[in-house]
Amino acid sequence: MTFSYIQHVRCVAWHLRETFYGAEKTYLDIADRESAAKSFADPDVLNRIARLVLGEIGVGRDDEAKAAVHVAIDTASWYVMTKNYEMPMPEFRSIISGEKASLRTAIETLVTMLPVSSDRPPFAQMKNLFCSGDPAFLGDEEAILEILPDAEANLRLEGIWQKEDEWDEAYSPNVVLPILKQWLYLLGELQHFLPPTKVPKDAERDFVASLLEFWRETLGLMAKNTRINGRQSGAFADFVRLAAEIIPQAHVPGKPKTWDNQIRLVLEGDNPG
Repeated sequence: MTFSYIQHVRCVAWHLRETFYGAEKTYLDIADRESAAKSFADPDVLNRIARLVLGEIGVGRDDEAKAAVHVAIDTASWYVMTKNYEMPMPEFRSIISGEKASLRTAIETLVTMLPVSSDRPPFAQMKNLFCSGDPAFLGDEEAILEILPDAEANLRLEGIWQKEDEWDEAYSPNVVLPILKQWLYLLGELQHFLPPTKVPKDAERDFVASLLEFWRETLGLMAKNTRINGRQSGAFADFVRLAAEIIPQAHVPGKPKTWDNQIRLVLEGDNPG
């Protein structure tokens, strides 16, 4: 789903490059509505972003307004990708903990069940099946030589020997067991790195911070940390909210309903005190 979203926003960005006009005109070519309709980026939202920026920097600076739209699209797409790979901290804790249904517990159980070699059932049969295709194969080379012509028998035996080497190097219990033990060690170490409290929303913070960097460094605009009636106010806050409207709710069900807190935290972190 993420890659489909990116393809869509790239399509919109391409058309924006070709069809951007001045402040008194529509920023997305009316003839291209069909392509825009297939995108998750609402043309109306993109137009509002451009008009907002032009209202701050002045009419006639269309390239910067166009850049603002592209930055909003790109930042929204990166946010979607980040959220798709994100895992809630409680879920992550449950995976690495020693709880009954956790990954760690499953590995610990498997470690106690694995033999140190492949000579015990079912691993002996598994090795035979892997190496020869016959779980009952007993490695009787003489029987193979008697049944098959010499050349064919030699090829058959060489194939079995190669598979035996492959098994011993990659799949035997004595190879897997150290890997599982290393996993257990690392899972235990990961617990020391987990924050004791609720973790900050990094994806949301990065989304706002990226927009802030563009707002200040490229557009040369101020971003004030002000609130009116309990809501973040100012052109930058409006820019963040409009960029956030590009993010499709279907792709990110957990998208914040309001970005006020993240805007405030980023601005406070950027201007401590």
